Amino acid sequence: ASGEYNGSSVFATDNGDYATWTPNLPVAGTYDVYAWWSYHPLRATNAPYTIDHAIDSTTVRVDQADSSIANDWFYLGTFQFDAGTGGSITITRESDATYTSADAVKFVPVID
Repeated sequence: ASGEYNGSSVFATDNGDYATWTPNLPVAGTYDVYAWWSYHPLRATNAPYTIDHAIDSTTVRVDQADSSIANDWFYLGTFQFDAGTGGSITITRESDATYTSADAVKFVPVID
């Protein structure tokens, strides 16, 4: 695939495979969460990103086969996180595609 974040890309081909990012956030607060994946036409069309945050767990589904939103930061939402490593983002490969990409996520603090 082309457009991988920072020169490398990871993808899953088996149902149930997953990748989890666990940040070590310096302060509790509100963060915008983004995901990056590389484009390939056989990517998942309904890839689930599960965001475990301070209030609950939220799943956001994205179309990784849409070339117009791949190879760039895609906004998953704004969530409350505790300081430290209590939150996480997990993407799971489901049966709707040949490949599910797990390139990168980022957390951007929201300044009030």
